[in-house]
Formats: sequence, structure tokens, C-alpha cells
Amino acid sequence: MNNIKSDSLNIDSKTLYDFVFIGLGASNSLILLSLIKKDLLANKKIAIIESDSKKENDKTYCFWSFSEAPIVKDLSQIITHSYSRIEVKSISQGIEKQPYYFIKSIDLYEYTLNKSIEASIPIYRVSAQTILQVNENYAINTSEGVINSKFVFDSRTPIYSQLVSKEIHLHQSFYGFHIKSEKDVFRKDTFEMMNFDVDQSNYTQFIYTLPFASNESLVELTRFGIDKIDSAYAAIILNNEIKTKYGNYEIMADETGCIPMTNYWHPKNKLSGVLNTGANANLIKPSSGYGFKNMYEFAEIVSEKIKRKDLKNFNQIALKRKKRFRFYDSLLLTILKLWPYEGKRVFTRLFQKQKIHTIFTFLDEKTSIISEIKIFASLPIKPFLKALFLYIKK
Repeated sequence: MNNIKSDSLNIDSKTLYDFVFIGLGASNSLILLSLIKKDLLANKKIAIIESDSKKENDKTYCFWSFSEAPIVKDLSQIITHSYSRIEVKSISQGIEKQPYYFIKSIDLYEYTLNKSIEASIPIYRVSAQTILQVNENYAINTSEGVINSKFVFDSRTPIYSQLVSKEIHLHQSFYGFHIKSEKDVFRKDTFEMMNFDVDQSNYTQFIYTLPFASNESLVELTRFGIDKIDSAYAAIILNNEIKTKYGNYEIMADETGCIPMTNYWHPKNKLSGVLNTGANANLIKPSSGYGFKNMYEFAEIVSEKIKRKDLKNFNQIALKRKKRFRFYDSLLLTILKLWPYEGKRVFTRLFQKQKIHTIFTFLDEKTSIISEIKIFASLPIKPFLKALFLYIKK
């Protein structure tokens, strides 16, 4: 990092940057990588504002995709594991057509950081505070000074303080152990997506298992609910689960995090040259928490706009979403909020009655209406009717 500016006390307030990235999480990283891949930063002044040095792996990014898809090819250097089979309720299904891919957040960050260093992009280790429009440009006030730019990618954490009655905000919180077992107990080509045979505690909770070797795996307890999961509570559940199922083990690392599950639709940024990214760009699937593929597709849309120099409505760039899926998400979120004990029954029935490729296609919002009717017809009807009644009432 010696060849880039990273001194928080040396803000270059005289330079007018073409693009400034606030935050270097998944969404902004994918946008930056797409711009570099397409050689769109030549003769451009770029800067990154990122206060977190990110020296530890704090989360994982997983997605399913066809092996020849651009997302797999573009990120092949940092995809450390892939799975060709999925297990739910001890039933294993092949997913060779759309394997499940695994990326460590630290690997994505370091990969993007190295690409930024190669492109001589300065990184300011400061926190962004406010963005003000100054004539046709933008002044980003930081903890150490002002950075000026023509356009801004803003990935700061959303604020959910203004929800109205029909809007729901839940947490997908998780705590997990990266373990090494004494015996070879894992099938490294098979991951367990949702194991609901654990304490529910009036939430919707499940175990998520991602093996890395025959004796090594990430085992997480995930909660869908109003309250975030407590790590001490999760550790007890995990210890009981792991010892019962896999025997003695050692903890190599732990992982904790939280993903928003909300039907709140974030508005576009009011500043025409500032583009909201990440969760603020509505890229996280409300009912599942998956968002990495959406972020990749969004990055491709952004880079194509920049390639065509079509930046008149920069803040309006968006990933197109079908409204009926927002309706489906609202129904499920209502169930998870008001009747969380129904979550186990709904998801268990879904995996029992539907093939995994159908579920993946549904979560990708690429199913037909007829297929969606069949999916809902296979689920417990009563909680959805109750949720529909409240949806119409509100």
C-alpha cells in the first residue's frame, strides 16, 4: 500500500475526482471491479473512502449460478469452495447445473484492494459524514476533511427509522463456528442449507453448514426475527448440535453478522450525482437475505451506463425488480414477524415439495406466474391467508 494515499490526515481537497466510492463492501467492490475489468477508469480520477481496514473475515458471500456465467468467471480467483449437492432434512439433491459458490468477505476485499493499488487509486481511511452539492459537483465531508467528486457511490448502512405500518424490518442474524472435527464427518461437495431441527425460541431458526474438507466446516445458527441472535445463546446451541452430530471438535474461528430483511423500499438518492448502492439500492432479497448476485448484476448495469457515458440520471440507476415478488416477500415477512413459529413449517414444506432448482429460480425472481401458483399451493395456506388479510387491510 506504499504507492497509494491512505493517510487519513492527508486529504486531497484540491483534487476533483470523477468517482468516489464511500465504503468498500460487496456492492461497491463489485462496481469497482466491473469498471476496472472494462478499462473504464483510464484518465479518470478515482478515490475510495473506507474507514475499516478489514483485517479479518467477518462474513461470507454465497450464491448459486451456472458454471459458465460471467459472475463465476469474473470471480473465479476468490471462489474458494463450490458445492454440487444440497442436503435438506437428510434428503440430498444434485445441483450440478447451478452449483453453490462460496467467497470469503476478506478475499473479496483484498482482491479489490489489490486491483485498486494496481490502478493507483487512493484510499482514505476516514469516515464519510455528509454529502453536499456544490454547483455541479459534490463535497463529501469526512472526519478529516473534504473530498470533492463529480459522482459518488454511497454504500453507507441504511437507516430504518421512518417505517410506516405496512413496512416490516426484521433481522437475519447469525453466529457460527469454523470447526475442525476429530473425524472425517463432512461431505465436502454437499452443504446443508436449512436444518430447522433446533430450538426455535419463538423465532425462525436453523443450522447452516458449509464444509471445506472432510473434517472442516462452517456451522452457523441463523435467526429470522425482530431480535438479533445472542452469541452466547447461539454458542450453546451450536456446541450441542456439533457434538451430537459430529463428535469432538476445535473452533478455528467464529463468524457473526446481520442482514436486513425488509419490505421497505429505499428511495433513490436526492442528489442526482449520488448513487445508493448495496442495501440502500434494494439489492438484498427481503425474504432470504441473498443479495450478492443482485449486486453483481447491478454493478454490470452501472458500468455499462458509464461505458455509454449515460450519466444524466446517475442516481436513478437501478436493478429492475418485478412488483409481484415484493408482494410475496411482504407476505412471508408478515408471517415471520407475527407468527415466527410458522417459519419452520413453511420452509420445511417448501423444500419437501419443490425441487431445489425451482426454489433457486423462484428466489432469482425468474419463475412464471403459473410456477409461483404451484409453489404457494404446496405451502401451508392458513398463515399466508392471514398475512394476505393484513396486507390488504393495511
